[in-house]
Amino acid sequence: MLKLASFFTRVSLAWRNHLNLRGIKYGLGLGFALILSLMVGITLLGLNQMEAINNRLVTIVTVNDYKTELASIMRDALLDRIITMHSLVLDSAPFEQNNELYDFHNYGARFSQALQALSLAKLSKEEKDILAHIRKSAAIAQPIVIHTVDLALDKKNGTALKLLQDEAIPAQKELVNELKALLKLQRDANANAAVDASDAYNKTRSQMIVLGSLAGLIGALIAFVAVRRTTFQTSELQKQKLKYQTLFETNSDAIVIMDEEGFTDCNPAALKMFGIDSVQDFIARRPYQLGAPIQTDGRSAAQFSSDCVARARAEGYCFLEWQGLREDGSEFPAEIALHAMTLDDKRVIQAIMRDITERKLAEKSLKEAHDAAVEAAHLKAEFVANVSHEIRTPMNGVIGMANLMLKTTLSPQQREYALAIYNSGKSLLTIINDILDFSKIDAGKLNLESIDFNLHETVLEIASLFVNRAEEMGLSFNCSLNPDVPEQVRGDPNRLRQILSNLVDNALKFTHAGSVSITVALAPGHAADSTCWVQFTVEDSGIGISAETQSRLFRSFSQADGSTTRKYGGTGLGLAICKQLAEMMGGYISVDSIAGHGSAFHLSLPLIRVESGAPATNASSASNPDNTSFMGRRILVAEDNIVNQKVIQHLLRHLGAQVDIAANGREAVALAQTRVYDLTLMDCQMPEMDGYQATSRIRNSIPNAGPIIAMTANAMLGAREQCLAAGMNDYLSKPIQEEDLVNMLARWLKHAPIQQTRVSQTETVENSNPIDMPALEKNCRQDAALVSELLNLYCSSTAALLIELGRGIQAQSVTCARAAHEIKGASAYIAATEVQHLADMIEQTIKAESWDEAGNMFDDLEAAFIRVQLFVGNREAANQ
Repeated sequence: MLKLASFFTRVSLAWRNHLNLRGIKYGLGLGFALILSLMVGITLLGLNQMEAINNRLVTIVTVNDYKTELASIMRDALLDRIITMHSLVLDSAPFEQNNELYDFHNYGARFSQALQALSLAKLSKEEKDILAHIRKSAAIAQPIVIHTVDLALDKKNGTALKLLQDEAIPAQKELVNELKALLKLQRDANANAAVDASDAYNKTRSQMIVLGSLAGLIGALIAFVAVRRTTFQTSELQKQKLKYQTLFETNSDAIVIMDEEGFTDCNPAALKMFGIDSVQDFIARRPYQLGAPIQTDGRSAAQFSSDCVARARAEGYCFLEWQGLREDGSEFPAEIALHAMTLDDKRVIQAIMRDITERKLAEKSLKEAHDAAVEAAHLKAEFVANVSHEIRTPMNGVIGMANLMLKTTLSPQQREYALAIYNSGKSLLTIINDILDFSKIDAGKLNLESIDFNLHETVLEIASLFVNRAEEMGLSFNCSLNPDVPEQVRGDPNRLRQILSNLVDNALKFTHAGSVSITVALAPGHAADSTCWVQFTVEDSGIGISAETQSRLFRSFSQADGSTTRKYGGTGLGLAICKQLAEMMGGYISVDSIAGHGSAFHLSLPLIRVESGAPATNASSASNPDNTSFMGRRILVAEDNIVNQKVIQHLLRHLGAQVDIAANGREAVALAQTRVYDLTLMDCQMPEMDGYQATSRIRNSIPNAGPIIAMTANAMLGAREQCLAAGMNDYLSKPIQEEDLVNMLARWLKHAPIQQTRVSQTETVENSNPIDMPALEKNCRQDAALVSELLNLYCSSTAALLIELGRGIQAQSVTCARAAHEIKGASAYIAATEVQHLADMIEQTIKAESWDEAGNMFDDLEAAFIRVQLFVGNREAANQ
């Protein structure tokens, strides 16, 4: 609004200070300028047409020269190839034959490249016909030429010479003749282009003469119109002056004009804003007299106003907030826009001012509301964290003790009771986790992982969790993955597992008879993309969902109806969390269902394909390790809750570990300083000294202390980061699940060296063929000729790369990693697994600049490549 008012004011002042005579001059000048523009335009039109004629001629000649050059290359390549074929037939020296064979292929490649380039050029119909004859003749001649060369290489020189003279050379000459015809077409086209350019030039010259005559007539007409229009403008000036003067005086924003001496004018709104009676009284004041002595930024009114005016003069514009001072002494906030302009050849400043008292009051109220909302969100998060801790601590004892009880000898009735306690605890834990996840998502604090994992194994693992339950319910349970679904992908496997588990659990819950199935397929159109959309469908034959219910199905705390909650239980958060998780992962979830006829939930997620050779992570990979693997391990448990002490102690002893208990952080530090522990399980909230302080003291006093794993009931975002910052290595959330504990111990007490794994993989490969032929044949769609060609090409190209790699390692040049990378890629393509693996190891070793190790690996790589060569040679011999 301030900018609009500024525009109106500047226009008003400009019209008010210009004379009518100047407007008439402008009108006449405009008329003659139009005449001049017309003449210049006609001239430029003629020049443009001449330039277009010249450009068209140059383009035609350039294109024809380009096509002539390509045809000449093809002709010369054919002639050179004829000579090379003579040499191959007549020269029996193997070395010379190899050189001639190289030249032969080089000329053929040059011919093919030129032919391909010529095909892409813009061709006339006659040129296309000749080019089609050339392709046809080349297709006829190529097998004859190849056969002739093969006879020469097989030392059948007589037969080769006869075939060369009778068929090969005539076929090549026929191609040469057709190329000569093509060259003649190019020459004729250049000549025709020159004739067309001459005709177009003559035509343009005639047009210019006609247009010049018309321009004179139009110029006279424009001059007449310009004079008449100028007369009309004279009368309009007075109307515009009155119009803009009215806008200036009636504008609701205060508008003031000032020069270097001070104020020169103002509108009535400015007088009203500051409570001043007249314009003369206003312009008699200095700018700083209209403001509070000390402005909001601490500067005096005189200094602040002087700085802002200087900035407006220098930059042309300045926007500021000003603490105004009225005639009665009251203060008010205002925003002012200063614009520098020229009026009557004099530099002035226009100031547009607006009282923003109401806006400031609204901003203050909004800030207070925002601060209150932030404080409420903080209290909410703190409350959820406290509730989580208070609930999870006893839940750890309930579930842990029930689990330990189930491992003892119980009567059927006792086992039934213990199992009921355990399952009820797990159900309660699921509800707690749903509430916490919902709180994290609602606060925007839920983080996602992006790791490589095995999608097939993850889905099958999820399905395996529900097989027994489906059998007990008498339901058919199926899980199928389409063959085109990638196995190794990158994403968040834990959140995928959470969504699918919820969907399958719901399907079983609401299905009394029939079947439940999981289907995984690629979305159409994404089969070859690096980021593929994978669709997971969980379908059941259960009670179904009505159309009206589907509209609110994914809302928080919503279920089909009240009877659903009473009959099946649940909080109504599960599907809402699934939907939000899917959207956070970049996907979406939907449902197809008819009441009484089952439901189908569709989860679509974008997952990044990972190369088959890349390692993948699965949460289940460390599951169920051998219990005796922790035999003799000494573990320190710092836990203040007696029930939790017993649970952890029983679990660890059941796994074969020796356990020491500390009831608080101070005891944990004392024990760690007197004994050596393989691992410490540290509760975070303990009396006397909490787990964070205890960990810091252990790290400071015992630098070589073993891994410390946090145990906390605080599941909110930031708990893990706080644990790691204190010096802990990892994080377990209460209640502690036996599977999670076993996986954590396996992770930190059973690290297998990477190098040993690589060696074992290499040894496995050595015991088999150096090339996985079924995989290669599958990639080549069972094309035997293509397989042989790829193998021969691989052997020849890799031999050169090996030489380059060996020299680079000897010279200790990091750039030779590129050769190792190329060998790795080519080996992966033909399924030479051993060579691929060794090349990958060498590439990483070179990047680490471990040259001795790289030299040793290079010897193994050469041996592996020799095995590939022998395998390929034996295969070729067997096929002949």
